[in-house]
Amino acid sequence: MGIRFDGSTGPGPAIRGSAWRPGPAGRNDVAGRRRSELELAVAILRAINEEASSRRCEPPRTRIQSMVYLNWAVFHEHLERLRDQGLISADALRVTDRGHEFLHAYQAHVEGVIERFGFGTGWTKGRDR
Repeated sequence: MGIRFDGSTGPGPAIRGSAWRPGPAGRNDVAGRRRSELELAVAILRAINEEASSRRCEPPRTRIQSMVYLNWAVFHEHLERLRDQGLISADALRVTDRGHEFLHAYQAHVEGVIERFGFGTGWTKGRDR
């Protein structure tokens, strides 16, 4: 028995894992959709930066994992990809200069296009969902 996409419960396929839970305020809502590789990379890099700015030491991996709502195995796959691309350090959980450059480019270009064409967080206000 589990929760289905329509909100009902009962036997049959249920939503598994953390994908159906909404994120905390200010985070992207991942309910009912898969995030792209790009969205996951940005979420992980931002979480590492956020935790690094509030701590003097390397943030715990489990803290970053819970912030981006990924299971342990998938989280580690993405960390390896980010290391291979040079976006996070190979020896510690911190964003490299190249990673910061990537985040700045993402924010300047992708988020700029989203805002310019009205697809920001409030674009559905006043409309039936």
